[in-house]
Amino acid sequence: MKLWQRQTFWALMVILLSISLTLALFVRREAGRQLQNAMTEGEQRFSAFLSHLQAFEREGGAQLGMDSTRRAMTQYGFATYARLLQGAGSSYSLVQNGEYLYHLGQVDVAALLPPVTRMISQSGIRMADGRPFLILSRSLMQYERDYVAYHAQDISGVMDNIHSLVRSAQLALLAVAALCGLLLPLLLRRSLSPLRRLQHASERIAAGDLSLRSGITTPDEVGALSQAFDQMADTVSDKIETLTDTTHRQELMLGALSHDMKTPIAAITGYAGQLLRGQVSEEQRLSAAHGIQEAALRSERLSQRMMQLLSLTSEPLNMRTFSAKHLLAEAEKAMRPQAKAAGVVIDAACESDTIYGEPELLLFLLSNLLDNAIKASQPGQIVTLRASESADGVTLMVSDAGHGTG
Repeated sequence: MKLWQRQTFWALMVILLSISLTLALFVRREAGRQLQNAMTEGEQRFSAFLSHLQAFEREGGAQLGMDSTRRAMTQYGFATYARLLQGAGSSYSLVQNGEYLYHLGQVDVAALLPPVTRMISQSGIRMADGRPFLILSRSLMQYERDYVAYHAQDISGVMDNIHSLVRSAQLALLAVAALCGLLLPLLLRRSLSPLRRLQHASERIAAGDLSLRSGITTPDEVGALSQAFDQMADTVSDKIETLTDTTHRQELMLGALSHDMKTPIAAITGYAGQLLRGQVSEEQRLSAAHGIQEAALRSERLSQRMMQLLSLTSEPLNMRTFSAKHLLAEAEKAMRPQAKAAGVVIDAACESDTIYGEPELLLFLLSNLLDNAIKASQPGQIVTLRASESADGVTLMVSDAGHGTG
């Protein structure tokens, strides 16, 4: 189940539960109010009826000389006022010792609400013939005799109003459920659309499109999340760009260092060949041995540089001021065997006392340029190596007279 579907379900449940409780409380209170109004009206009519009976007793009691006629007078008075006050759905009954003295109603009130000893009044709602009746009973003393008077009121109209109210509440609940079921998915899907855009952007970035951004600027939590995502994407893109650039530069440097490795190897090969040919003086032998040692040391330093690049370590450059004449002499000495084998002469001239830079890298640079110049020259030609002062510092130059210049 998707997020918007789960949120729709739970939001709909909460809304329907809240509205159901609200409607139930409203219907219960309204039904209670209507029943209480019916009860109050019935009691008021019943009290008025009994008041008339008591007034009748006071007016006619003195004229009764015999007890045998008091029951008849009670029946007469009760019947007289009952006919005057009872109407459609309303009736009065008089009971003495379980026997009806007056009863014109449609329901057996004494059976539905039996009299209770020492109970002055009772009331209750009872069903009879499929209809609800409000039944009231009250103990009555007439002409020094005990009776029980009943009042029955058909409250079908009240119950119909309550049932109608319940149906209206149910219809209102169904209407709200239908409306929420229609609007909530639309609203939630619209509110969650930035998350789908964010998901799409993350998938595109994962596929390699590092330039894509979500671009969501809503002033809410989703907007804050999107901005954080875009910042993360910018950081990742910058890191990848830096790593790519670093890798490219390392590849170029490794290529240059691999090329520079040929220079000390060529020097070692040249000096070794000189020693193997024999017939060399002691001075030449020592010079060749020193040349082999220096070329081997340069090879070791180049290997260390290559290992640093391969291990992705970053060592600071050893930038310092040193002798420019010594730099040119070291470069000429390193390339002397290769130049001699090619029949080329290296002419080194230094017009500057010092130079600022990293000695090893500058030596690699000059060795590489001299190697290219020697290869481009014909036997007997001269390769010129110069160091001269300039406005920006010291200029190093290697030139040849062959078919190309280095």
